Amino acid sequence: MIGYFPTPYPDELLYSVCARYCDWSPYVSSHSGAGELLPDIHQKLDAEFLGTISDDTYRMMTQNCTPSELIMQHTMFPYRARFLPLQRRKLVLHSAFIRKSDVTRQMVRAKTRYYSFEGDKPLYLRYCPVCAKEDRKSYGEAYLHRSHHLYGVDVCPVHKCYLIDSPARRDSKRNIGFVAAEIFIQAEVKAIACRNPIEIAVADYITAVLHEDVDMISDTSAGLYLDSRLRGTKYQKADRGMRRNNVLLLNELCEYYQKLPSFRLRTIKQLQTLFCRSVGLMPFEVCLLGLFLGISPAELCSMKMPEKSYVERFDEEVLSLYRQGMACTQIASKMHVSEKSVRFAVRTSMRRPSLPSDKRKAWNKLDWDLIDKELLPKVNAEIQRILSDKERKPIRVSVHRIETQLNITKGRLVKCHRCLSAIRAATETNEQYISRVLDWAITKISADGGTVNLKSLHLITGMSKEAIADALDAVENQGGGAAANT
Repeated sequence: MIGYFPTPYPDELLYSVCARYCDWSPYVSSHSGAGELLPDIHQKLDAEFLGTISDDTYRMMTQNCTPSELIMQHTMFPYRARFLPLQRRKLVLHSAFIRKSDVTRQMVRAKTRYYSFEGDKPLYLRYCPVCAKEDRKSYGEAYLHRSHHLYGVDVCPVHKCYLIDSPARRDSKRNIGFVAAEIFIQAEVKAIACRNPIEIAVADYITAVLHEDVDMISDTSAGLYLDSRLRGTKYQKADRGMRRNNVLLLNELCEYYQKLPSFRLRTIKQLQTLFCRSVGLMPFEVCLLGLFLGISPAELCSMKMPEKSYVERFDEEVLSLYRQGMACTQIASKMHVSEKSVRFAVRTSMRRPSLPSDKRKAWNKLDWDLIDKELLPKVNAEIQRILSDKERKPIRVSVHRIETQLNITKGRLVKCHRCLSAIRAATETNEQYISRVLDWAITKISADGGTVNLKSLHLITGMSKEAIADALDAVENQGGGAAANT
């Protein structure tokens, strides 16, 4: 039974807290101490999320801080899951709360050649020698920081020196066990200052993103938000639609990050994937684009979309200039867009009247009872003509058919209740209509001196042979009609 558990230090990985416990415990090896922390001593550890731990360990951990503080302040959840879709974000958070072992697996990790940093070199537990020295001075021991294990960041955001890989490997190919930072951090290691301003800027930006609150309410896509921030810039082609100048954006991105070793966006396809796909977006690429576009870490994490879409704002600007007396050609020249887009925006905006049209008002004032009485004889006559026509293939009686044959404005018969009742009374079921079609077909084939069979019925009616056979069987069972004698 665990009698005491260390209190997490600021920005300390939860894995490091457990490793310090094993280092402090009176066991001969950390393997023996891990037996108290884990329900299965042979399970692989995840340095970013830790995963499954025993109930006794969880109870001791939550004595000094809440479960939410453990996840948000001592795991990589605020960085790795921040830009996932909302449902997957909630699923990962729930898995972290119930201490599942496959938390990292539930996030779509970038393993393609586009965004894979893991594939370039093995991943190790890392530390900053200056931070370790200050930690020993302040707390009496060194520990592992979250901000030193951000993908694509190789610089300490506090002391601007390069991070150092420890001998402890932390990828998924082997079980690292619990290795305390005091074991592998040497006091005589010298810090190597970073002279690359872009690496320092990236480290500061991503660390600021790590410490922002995670939005668990909004489902805004990171790609959609970044695309909205391109509006009004030279990377968004001025037009009514959504068009990016991907070539210009990619060229300037590559030029801006040419001295960043971990930069991997090199093709148009990679850039389009970043904008179009929200599932599995690596936060490193999102942060790089946010830094390039001048988006603050707080704005990037909140991802508040504009109240009106770009198309709505475009239409409002065009309509405002149009009402000022400017022609479509002048508007297109001033806004640097095509004249076709301007004309379409004007037509679309002018098509939305705030009040009903005069035609709609006049329609509502008509005497529909009188119109119903006048149309009823014509409707009955047309119904009889349709049902008694033996020369042409039978057609069904319907409201649309009657309106078309009598040249009545669409929608009028719906308001004429007498006409509508007459049409519904003459409406046939599917079986009745098929039987009438077959009677007509058999009579016509016999009058022309042909042979009545499935093939001839299929050619004249257009029905499938299976449907004809089923219909003939049904008519024969009921008895009656020319189809029953076939």
